[in-house]
Amino acid sequence: GVGTGRGSNGVQSAVQQASIGLPDGLTPQVAVIVISAKLGDSFERMLRDLKKYFALQRWNDVQVIGGSASDIFLEEEGDVKLMLLGISETRFTTFAVDSSTSLNLDMRQEGIRETILGTEHSHFEDPIFMLFRTSEFANAENVISMLDFAFPNSAKFGVHSGKIPLRRQAVFHNEEVMEDGMCGIVMEGKIAIDLIVSQGARSVGTVLLVEEVEDDTTITKVKEMGTSAESQGAPMTLFDMWQFTDIISGRDQGLAEKCTMLGLGIDKFEEGEEAEYLVRRIIGFDSANKSLAIDGQVRQGQIIQFQVRDGQSALAEMESLLKKVAVCKIEKSVEGKIPMALLLFSDTERDVDTRKALAMEIALVKETLKISVPVFEVITEGQIGPLPAPGFVNYYPIKGVGVCGSTFEHSTTSVFAILYGSSPNG
Repeated sequence: GVGTGRGSNGVQSAVQQASIGLPDGLTPQVAVIVISAKLGDSFERMLRDLKKYFALQRWNDVQVIGGSASDIFLEEEGDVKLMLLGISETRFTTFAVDSSTSLNLDMRQEGIRETILGTEHSHFEDPIFMLFRTSEFANAENVISMLDFAFPNSAKFGVHSGKIPLRRQAVFHNEEVMEDGMCGIVMEGKIAIDLIVSQGARSVGTVLLVEEVEDDTTITKVKEMGTSAESQGAPMTLFDMWQFTDIISGRDQGLAEKCTMLGLGIDKFEEGEEAEYLVRRIIGFDSANKSLAIDGQVRQGQIIQFQVRDGQSALAEMESLLKKVAVCKIEKSVEGKIPMALLLFSDTERDVDTRKALAMEIALVKETLKISVPVFEVITEGQIGPLPAPGFVNYYPIKGVGVCGSTFEHSTTSVFAILYGSSPNG
């Protein structure tokens, strides 16, 4: 069940609404909660209230994870959003890590499992991870990469709270409020998941090779790939040149004025083939030297290409992804599993009217997959989810082992998670 509430006392309303949506006789095992950052001074009290309301329902073993979100993202619904979830024959285990957690890139798989999940739960084979992290947690990418290594066949998705000016940002682990760390819920048993990561962007201009980088995030020199000219120079110099030579069409120039992003090549560039990209925000330009900076790491020798938002392309991408998920849903139904919940973490720049865009995406998912389940959607500064890119950001390049290294931090995506459980007749 899903519920919302307003103000620092909104937890009670959220619990009441979410309880109504629970199947008869089901005791929730986990609560996922998002609270407006403007209520930062009340986080601790609100989490205590949540536990108190659970106790009144005699739900004494409900585990809690979640985090803050910018107050403007939730204001149409309230200041609190809550999902109560329970799936039969499934174990839910929470964990939390911060800068003091003893994790390093030299650890073996068993050591990572025990450090994060504890010895009691380290034997989990292919659990599902839902993650919440703060933007201040500098070790987040390392932790995600280590989870990929320790659990190479596990699905991992989630969100980070983003940097919110003059607001408190945190993640929640039961009654603990963490301003520098990551927490998560691990789900193992008769549960399954389908994940959709929609970047909603389209490539424009020519493919570029990165020749010079500063501070791991600033690109100062590039070279065209697959063209007769193979022009070299600063990235924005070439981008401006393409606009005058019609390499970028008038329509795409209009889209670029609204939102220009950068795709980091995942696969080796092959002329004549369409490359796969991890899309990043451009967070700054230098008007003097025409360099640009992105919200992620980039390396010399990497393939890049400019990206724009395109509603038609985004819709086509979603429809293509949903066709694949529809097949997976049929396969799961044969195994006696049915959809139980739909979670959506979407970025703040998906559309000018973000709520309208979200509603359209959710409607498309429900219509295509023919599902009617509780929906927990949150608009966030950043998301966590997989792309088909083993070995891209991967400290453990093990050939042929699951999907090791395929989980990324995003800032321009919609991440859909469809959770499945056993049907009553399954």
